Amino acid sequence: MAVLTHTFTRTHNAIYFADPYKQCEKCGQWVDGAIDAPGPMIVIPCEHQAHYRDVCPSWGPVDGCTCDEFGFQHDKRAPVPGDGKVY
Repeated sequence: MAVLTHTFTRTHNAIYFADPYKQCEKCGQWVDGAIDAPGPMIVIPCEHQAHYRDVCPSWGPVDGCTCDEFGFQHDKRAPVPGDGKVY
């Protein structure tokens, strides 16, 4: 999903990812999306101007994370309070 955000001087496009297994390369926090900005994107929610990396090589929109089936190991995302989803 894309959302337009604006500052006092510019309008930016914020992109929210369906894939919950992305981490900020600067701090390692889980990333929900990114704001298109000059240079590297600004990652959401930590707001670092950095790149993000995919943690789960097998994530898909239908099956979700299938790493356990293929023997891959990676950090699991904790449940988000209130939405009932476990990532």
